[in-house]
Amino acid sequence: AVNKTIYNLPSGFSEPGETPEQTAARELKEETGLDLLQVLCTLPPSFIAPPVTDMSVHTVICTAKGALNPEQNPNEVIQPRWFTREELKQELENPSLWFSARALDAAVMFLNLLTT
Repeated sequence: AVNKTIYNLPSGFSEPGETPEQTAARELKEETGLDLLQVLCTLPPSFIAPPVTDMSVHTVICTAKGALNPEQNPNEVIQPRWFTREELKQELENPSLWFSARALDAAVMFLNLLTT
C-alpha cells in the first residue's frame, strides 16, 4: 500500500478456530519456511491503529528452526533474512529504510535485551 520495501515481522489472519500460537506457527512457516520450536510468550491483544480501526493483533514470541524458504505468493514480496546484532543496528540507523511499527519495536527491544 505504501509502495516501499518495508521490514516487517511474519503476520497474518487467524483461520477459524486457530489459537494465536497456531496462527503464528502457520504464518512463520508460510512466510519464512521456519518451524516454530517453542512459544516463549504470547502477549495480550493490542490495537494496531485505535483511531482508525478496532482490529487487534497478538504478538507471539518464539524460537524457530529451519532454512529460510518462504512460500511464493504473487500478492506479496517476502524476502526473509537473519540479522546479526550489528547488522540490525546499522539497518535501524539507515534513514532510507522503512520498518513497520511492530518490527521497529521488536528490533529495538531485541537490541536492548542483548545489551543488558
